[in-house]
Amino acid sequence: RERTLPLAGHVSAGLSAAELAATGLRNVAHFEFLPDRCLAILGRPRRASRPPSGCDSASIDALLRRLHDAGVWLEPTLGAFRVFAPGQWRDIKAGFARLAPSIRSIGLPIVTGTDLGSSGIVPGVSLHDELELLAASGFTTAEVLRAATMAPARLLGMADSLGQVSPGYLADLVLLEADPIADIRNTRRVVTIIRAGVPLDSAMTTALRQP
Repeated sequence: RERTLPLAGHVSAGLSAAELAATGLRNVAHFEFLPDRCLAILGRPRRASRPPSGCDSASIDALLRRLHDAGVWLEPTLGAFRVFAPGQWRDIKAGFARLAPSIRSIGLPIVTGTDLGSSGIVPGVSLHDELELLAASGFTTAEVLRAATMAPARLLGMADSLGQVSPGYLADLVLLEADPIADIRNTRRVVTIIRAGVPLDSAMTTALRQP
């Protein structure tokens, strides 16, 4: 922070997301905004069991507000857990869906991420998966699309040239054959890819659309 360098990524062992946020952390990857002891709440709720200390709903909401006030962005990378924790995947997905209403009501900004570079994460396809998972968790399609376009541009300090279709902005975009607001799965229905204002030729576009 003293050198105005943005910090993003994982939460180091022995520290908390709230502590790092106070020193300038801008973006938290995965579910590391939750203390390790609270990861158990991502499992299926059990009426007879109590959450660990500091992991009840009121405490989690207080933590999310602290992160919001510190200007932290969340990058859930939901789809990555399908690869890294297949046995707990359903519980993790359901657990995040229970957290989503608080994240939305508090106004914590989110950006899409896929942990690309890790084994099993497929470029392109993994992003479409992430969009669908966020929508299934309770975010609106408009919120999900912003998380993949305008939000990353703001996080990177490039909102004056990236993140939307507008005069003077970089013309890197995809043209879809159906409205993604109506159904987020329509982001997969790519007609044309435009890079630097120039449409890719049809053969290249067809090749990129192959699974």
